[in-house]
Amino acid sequence: MVLLFTLTSMLTAALLFLVQPMVARMVLPAFGGSPQVWTTAMLFFQSALLAGYGYTHLATTRLSRRNQPWLHLAVVAAPLLLLPITLTVVPSGRGGLAPSFELLTALLIGVAGPFVVLATSGPLVQRWFSWTDHPRAPDPYFLYAAGNIGSIGGLLAYPFLVEPYLSIGTQSHVWTVGYGLAVMLLAGCAIMVHRRSTGRNDAKPRMPERGPPVPWARIARWLLLAFVPSSLMLAVTAHLSTDVAAVPMLWVIPLATYLLTFTVAFSRFGPAALRVATFLAPAVVVAAITIQPGTFGTPTAVILQVLLVLIGGLIAHGKLSQDRPEPSQLTRFYLAIAVGGALGGFFNSLIAPLIFPTVFEYGLITALTLGLVIRWREVVAGASAWPMLPRITVALLLWAIPPTLLILSVLDALPTGTPLRILVVAAILLPLVTILGRSGAVGLAVALVGVFPQLVQVAGADTIERTFFGVHRVVLKDSTLQLLHGTTVHGTQNVASAEARRRAISYYHPEEPFGDVMRIKGDSDVVGVLGLGAGGISAYGRAGQTFVFHEIDPAVVRIAKQRFTYLTDTPAHVEIVLGDGRLTLAGIRERYGLLVMDAFTSDAIPIHLLTLEAMQVYLAAIKRDGVIAVNISNRYLDVAPVLRGAADELGIAALERRGQGAGEGSVPSRWVVLAREWETVNPLRDSGWAELPMARQIWTDQRSSLWSVLIR
Repeated sequence: MVLLFTLTSMLTAALLFLVQPMVARMVLPAFGGSPQVWTTAMLFFQSALLAGYGYTHLATTRLSRRNQPWLHLAVVAAPLLLLPITLTVVPSGRGGLAPSFELLTALLIGVAGPFVVLATSGPLVQRWFSWTDHPRAPDPYFLYAAGNIGSIGGLLAYPFLVEPYLSIGTQSHVWTVGYGLAVMLLAGCAIMVHRRSTGRNDAKPRMPERGPPVPWARIARWLLLAFVPSSLMLAVTAHLSTDVAAVPMLWVIPLATYLLTFTVAFSRFGPAALRVATFLAPAVVVAAITIQPGTFGTPTAVILQVLLVLIGGLIAHGKLSQDRPEPSQLTRFYLAIAVGGALGGFFNSLIAPLIFPTVFEYGLITALTLGLVIRWREVVAGASAWPMLPRITVALLLWAIPPTLLILSVLDALPTGTPLRILVVAAILLPLVTILGRSGAVGLAVALVGVFPQLVQVAGADTIERTFFGVHRVVLKDSTLQLLHGTTVHGTQNVASAEARRRAISYYHPEEPFGDVMRIKGDSDVVGVLGLGAGGISAYGRAGQTFVFHEIDPAVVRIAKQRFTYLTDTPAHVEIVLGDGRLTLAGIRERYGLLVMDAFTSDAIPIHLLTLEAMQVYLAAIKRDGVIAVNISNRYLDVAPVLRGAADELGIAALERRGQGAGEGSVPSRWVVLAREWETVNPLRDSGWAELPMARQIWTDQRSSLWSVLIR
């Protein structure tokens, strides 16, 4: 019987978490590969999970043990009529919260039924087991750990086993088969409960015991301890998705880590894990927020962010485990956890973008995580998990590294030579040396970890706007106006004089590779551009030409028109098409002599813009002798093999060149050009352009692998 219930818990949990990246992957292209897609999808999934837990709580406290399992089987079987899962979403192109609500509506229609039903199965199977006469029935929490193992397995299976080898359509059909198997296992559990229920021989159907009421203060504690790791996991995921890529692999690793902390916390290793996590928290938290991907490489930065989720989850979930109630309150306990988790999703996806001009929630939630544990007694107690010599060594490192990293991080954000640096050093060192109470520790953590770095960004920005697609800042440095998206410069203009304003600089400088492209195709009647930025490409415009910008974010259009002058200074005619570039290009035939791709989010790559199918759309949109120019400058990913694979597969020409950023106002850049015939791009060879390396990757709408192009 234990094996049956364990397998059921694991399979239903695996399906529950396998469907999440699968569905988000389905809708990602419609929203331009925005990192906010996953955060918003997680809000839906957490809300659906809450609905499932609410149903479970009511069903197991209001219905008799004899009737409830059979009713539930009917509920579980009903969504089979809605499978396989298919999603249709056509974004309106409006700004604000419209994309979030459009995505939530599509998920509600397409996946809510089977997901909510599966969400009921975890706590319900545990409750059923507690009704049996099995010796382990009084403590069914081992099934919770089994379910979390299944959840982690489902999550990790998606990017490493499912996505690389199965098309989206096949994934949906395989998931449907798994759902049918889960229905059969649940039927087996229901039969077992009917046969071995402790009240099966009662003349009157036995109602579940409800237990004594739980104090509201205790429920509030459960909510807080569930909210913090949920919000932290989403903040870390958004942080990684913005700077690296919005892809399932970077979605599921933080989520799998989050679930792993549940498993460990509710196992016999939970108390020891809590002590160790408490001891390590100061160093891990500070290192995660101060060490950037460019410092020690992308893998190190990703590992630090995952460690942050691990430490925060072990602490919060460890304290939840310590406070878990008796089985009669099991569904109420899980309901509170689900409410806390859903509140985390609601805060990160809807509330934070409305009330914060930049991503304050990442630092604030990290600070709250630190505030939960920075109590001298707890940190010292956590040290008892270590042998004496390692304990002394680690303790010295822990309390030396955090203040050093904080100082370097904050000072780096301040102007050179400012007297404020001395005050900052004192403000960091003195409190860290004299950490004595919880309230002081929380205040310190919030000020240092959460508020100050973001306040520096806000204070230094002339304009700042946050949308579904990210945070846009306009910063004036000397006489140069910069548009930043996340941590990456997406547009630059020299505003020193009217003449300087009309010059192309940065990635588009005439001495950079893009200048070469304009020398051979700059006379095209119509130039298409994916990604507006500041509109810098239009500096090359001439009278009689048309520049068509395809831009997904209305906020970028406003900023380009109001804060920069490229679009008004150019003698060319400018058109702006609002929407995802790939979608708005569909149906266009042989219009552009030159098509420029520069539509990346921060340094993240919208994968759907680089697939084989996307390249076919671009080829159809250019003239027979047209050129596609792709800006592949990136700190973390090398997508040249992807373009080489597409060129080989389609039988087209491809050349690349790396710029050195030697010209005044230029920055190093790397560009690739694609054309139907070699004759079109061969003139570029005289300027140092060469064929792409032989390494190749083929990305399609159904299959892609971020790991293969990661710069390690």
